[in-house]
Amino acid sequence: MYNTLSQKADPATGIAVLERGIAQAQSKNRIPAPGYYAELGYLYAQIGRANQARDAFEKEKSLFPESTPYMDRLLHTMTGESAAPAPTAPAPSSSSNPAARS
Repeated sequence: MYNTLSQKADPATGIAVLERGIAQAQSKNRIPAPGYYAELGYLYAQIGRANQARDAFEKEKSLFPESTPYMDRLLHTMTGESAAPAPTAPAPSSSSNPAARS
């Protein structure tokens, strides 16, 4: 896979290689390596297949939850969708603020 993709092959060639690899993994009841679906999604996006790109990014997230922030960023960049908001700290309550007790 690396040789095909590192030689600046056209996206369709890369997609064929990745799809073949996924089929081989599935035939052996295995999961493709982390990043496999992400790369496939990226190649789909390059040729305008946005729905398939989104599906591949979502599949990467479901198989490898640690990829969620990056996949959300790719989805946001690709589609303009909002990425998941960053967690925020809770606002301090007035009872814990000595100045508010006066």
